[in-house]
Amino acid sequence: MNNISRMIVVILGTVFLQACNDSVKIVSCESALPVVSPEQLFFENSARALTEPDLNVGISCHNCYDANNLDSTFQLISAAIDNDVDVIELDLVQKEVADIAPVIGHGGNAEGISYKGLNFESVVENELLTFAEQILFLEVKGEIKSKDHIRNILKILKKQENQFGEIAYFNAQRFTVFRNLTNYDTLSLFRDVLDEPEFLDIEPFVKFSRIFSTSPKKSFTSGVFQTYQCGFHMVEFDHQIGTDNITRLNAYAETFGIGVNVFTLDEGNYEDITLEIANGVDVLTVESRGAFMSAKENESIFIRVKKLIQGN
Repeated sequence: MNNISRMIVVILGTVFLQACNDSVKIVSCESALPVVSPEQLFFENSARALTEPDLNVGISCHNCYDANNLDSTFQLISAAIDNDVDVIELDLVQKEVADIAPVIGHGGNAEGISYKGLNFESVVENELLTFAEQILFLEVKGEIKSKDHIRNILKILKKQENQFGEIAYFNAQRFTVFRNLTNYDTLSLFRDVLDEPEFLDIEPFVKFSRIFSTSPKKSFTSGVFQTYQCGFHMVEFDHQIGTDNITRLNAYAETFGIGVNVFTLDEGNYEDITLEIANGVDVLTVESRGAFMSAKENESIFIRVKKLIQGN
């Protein structure tokens, strides 16, 4: 983005901010304060420090698991790590019943939320992940309304150690991202629990991301601003809203320091989307299904996307 374009976006963002007040704030965010600034980079201070001009976009492995098979899940994650992805995406489902463990699964079926899947702890305790440097993207499916369930999820993650004896998923070189499509409330509840004494040591290493469908209840621009107001760190857009809209929204998000993820790239669309928007956004989510079976010239789609980002 050139300086004139950036200035226009900043002015528009300032006008929008001046037009907003606490009356438009999401109820669960009323006591929240913004935690990002325009000078910050999303991957700043992480082992995946994507700050170089030709390597500044993270690649996320979409649905990087097999909900029916633990061994297949680890094979997929291992292949993704070997192909230098930056982010491992897992879907987290929590049934709103006391003492029910969270699972890894896509969560959706014809009746609504499905609670079938892999035991969450069985996945995140594996050394393949605890010893890795890749960032975890944990998409919370549906809603979680119980603080006890959130405490349990955080405790499971917090007790995992890496090869250096550090907390594996929350340390100076590795943060974890909780994400949600449904609304702002679940992420706000995570944010509130992290303020409890037991979790203050991991709070600096947690980020929150608001996912938006192709038809949000309010405008995408309003969504970016609300995400900022709620003390979250990232917004995520479906590529189907169009690269022009994504470019505009990314520029607007930059004025606040909000990161941007675009989903989901696959064999049919990755070249055009990557070439048009990669140099502005922070993360590109790439489909894992068939990512290796459909490899061209022995290169997975993850490698090919990364090469396009680097201009190769």
